[in-house]
This record gives sequence, structure tokens and C-alpha cells, in this order.
Amino acid sequence: MFCCVKYGLDGEDSSFINLNCGTAALRDFVTERALKQLGNDFVKQRDLQRKHIALLTKQITAHTKQVQNLQKRQAESPTKGPAEDEGGDQGGGEDGEGNEAEPVEQVSGKDSLETVSRWIEAAEAEIREREAVLIALSEGETAFQDVTTIDLRDPVSGTRVNLSQFPVHMPASAILPLRSTTELVGVRGEDQEVLRLSFSIPRVERDAAVLDMLEYGVLAKGR
Repeated sequence: MFCCVKYGLDGEDSSFINLNCGTAALRDFVTERALKQLGNDFVKQRDLQRKHIALLTKQITAHTKQVQNLQKRQAESPTKGPAEDEGGDQGGGEDGEGNEAEPVEQVSGKDSLETVSRWIEAAEAEIREREAVLIALSEGETAFQDVTTIDLRDPVSGTRVNLSQFPVHMPASAILPLRSTTELVGVRGEDQEVLRLSFSIPRVERDAAVLDMLEYGVLAKGR
């Protein structure tokens, strides 16, 4: 005796609810479960996006320095080929006094400058996407904070079940068809404004260039 209830930060999220109870018990159970879960999910997603942005910002800073060093070496040795540029001039210049070599020395080849620049561009694009996600999370969380109770709604017709109008001991299966799909909505304020609790927060797909930067860049483990 179950029905499928759609709610969450992903528009496709859903949970199965046991209808073997009274309507009041169903409302109280779903309210406590859904509101707590959504509140926790907002916090987790916000922290996750900020963590990724901080990671990418650190990567961009390191690789921007690498680009500057590569450009400097290219300007100082315009006639050198990739192989000669990689292995030569180890004793001269700023790094020829026994100091620890800059991470840039570990990237060679005629396309290295283009590669690192592409990594930076991809990381900057991902940061912009994640900042847009943070805005969507903030807007959704602000609206969600005003929710005082919940109700169920037919996702096709938009008709609310209005759980509060039924006797508290009426079986939930009497008002919701078994194995049906319904949508969870929040009720806000004195005007009983309805808020859809499936928020459809955008997903960020990591570009292959960013994956390469994390695996092979100057901050990669083992470099």
C-alpha cells in the first residue's frame, strides 16, 4: 500500500510513502520527513558547491602562475624547440641558483601553454556554473523557509488533495490511489500560497579539461 511522492532538489527525485495509516499520520510523517530532508539537502548542496569553487579557484591561481612562467620562458627562448626548451637552461636564470624548480618545469611540449590556458578557461566556466547553482539554491531555500505545512497535489491536473479537510483517522489509501504518483507542495503564509517542493536545481557536469587539470596539473598528487 504505497504511493510515489515527488519532491527534492532534483526535479526527478521521489520517495515511496506507506498509505497504511490515517490521513493525519500521513501528513505529519511526510511533513517531518520531507521538510527535514529538504533543509539538510539545501545545506549539503550549498557547502558542496562552495567546496568545488574553492578547489577550482586554487587551481586557477596555480595554473595562472604557470602560464605566466611559460610565457616568460617562451619570450626568453623564442628559437628553442619543445625538446630543447624542456631540458635546457637548467643552470641559468632565476632557477639556476639551486632553488627548487617551479612546477612549470614539469609541463613540456609545444602545446603546453595552450593546454594550460584551456584548463583555466574550463575551470572558470565551471565556477560560473556553480555560482549560478548557488543562486538557485539561495532562492529555493528562501522560499522554502516560509513553508509551514505540506500538502499533496496531482502533478497532471494540479489539484490539491488538501489533507487537512479529511477526518484524522480516515485511511490514507481512501484518498490516494495505490501506486499512484503525487507531488509534494509546501503551504506558506496566511494566504496558503503553494510552493512546489521539487526544485530542479541545475546539475554541473565537469568538463574533460578540468579533469585533466586535476589529474595532470601542477597541483596534482605525485607532481
